[in-house]
Amino acid sequence: MRKGFVFKYDLCVACNACVAACYLENDGHTPWRTVLSDNVSAYPGLPVHNLSLACNHCENPVCLESCPANAYYIDSEINAVLLDETKCLGCNYCYWNCPYDAPQYNKNKGTIEKCHLCMSRMKDYLLPACVTACPTGALAYDNLEVNGKETYNIPSNDLRPALSVKNPRKLIDKPFIVPVETEYSEGKDISAGKGKDFLHEWPLAVFSFTSALLFALTFAAWNGELALPAWFYTAAVLLNAFISLLHLGKPLRFFRALSGISSSPLSREIFAYAAFSGFSVPAMIFNMEVLWVLAFLSGLLLLVAIDSVYTYSDKRYSIRFHNAQVFLTGLLFASYLVPEPLPFIFILLIKLAYIFIFKFFRPGKQEFRVLSLIYTAVVIYAAVSMYMPIAELKFTLLFAALIMVEFTMRLIFYFDFSPRSMRFEFSKKTIAKNEK
Repeated sequence: MRKGFVFKYDLCVACNACVAACYLENDGHTPWRTVLSDNVSAYPGLPVHNLSLACNHCENPVCLESCPANAYYIDSEINAVLLDETKCLGCNYCYWNCPYDAPQYNKNKGTIEKCHLCMSRMKDYLLPACVTACPTGALAYDNLEVNGKETYNIPSNDLRPALSVKNPRKLIDKPFIVPVETEYSEGKDISAGKGKDFLHEWPLAVFSFTSALLFALTFAAWNGELALPAWFYTAAVLLNAFISLLHLGKPLRFFRALSGISSSPLSREIFAYAAFSGFSVPAMIFNMEVLWVLAFLSGLLLLVAIDSVYTYSDKRYSIRFHNAQVFLTGLLFASYLVPEPLPFIFILLIKLAYIFIFKFFRPGKQEFRVLSLIYTAVVIYAAVSMYMPIAELKFTLLFAALIMVEFTMRLIFYFDFSPRSMRFEFSKKTIAKNEK
């Protein structure tokens, strides 16, 4: 029978002994285990549900599947999902995709770390340190009998996590147990979810947006609407690739990024960019029709691949539509650089529809609404200008304004991007909902 962590809500007092044991057993690493609570403030009349959470060593681990460097593997002896840090790029893509937030980025090492199920202890027939340290027996490592009730409040059961959660407390007369911040928890603010940290990942925003712009420039050059020096275009392609490496904790390991091409959307994005660069640069130099066609097709593939990286992580939508999707942005830029206005108008209407349906009329920050109005005004003016003869300088300035507002919307995209997070899901749920 399959074994895994067995957690009992009724017995957990949020003493953080499991967290401390994990921390000490592994020489003061980035904390791998966390104790969560959905009633930290101890509101009167409401029970407290605590949850001790680390890597669940899933049977279908999404971290392994999504890793572009093939740094993850499964140890069949103890059925643990393990990480080879010598292969890790430090791209954080496994962290985006794991709903249990098991992979943790170590800034000092530039790589991911995660629970390895106390591998040396397990192979010596000892229990994991977190289990042995639990004073109440709330956390155990035992045979799993997973059913719908025992996976209470645990998302993404399609990954088949090795975790069984039993007997959630429901009576309102139970004592209140309030978790206290410890030196091991680092005081992390989880209330905003994963996606709210992505503005710090500026290389991602620049790379994805510039890729859309490079596609448009290639298309315009192919159609003879833009005379672009080959050296300038080549430099832009190389600079964009360099910027993407700044996102990696271990940029010198970039050559491993294609190792996971069979399953990782990130590997496929990198392959698509390499193919687009490999066709578009020679096309600019030699001006051969076959190279232009291949550059255009690989460019479309690149735009789709970039969007799929985010769609794969944000499981709220099976097909995600957003105003700042790279595919739409690339087509908008390309259609603006050709004289026929109708394609530009068509794509523009789609983007405006997404803004007004999903952003402008949705509750949110006022500054986002103001930016949406500015964006709307600029793109409508750009559309109108296509029906009027304008000087080349004014056309260039208007295109620059279009680039600026589109890049602003790309930054806003990261506020909407929300990979599944168990810490966030658990913290935002109310006790009233759990008691239904």
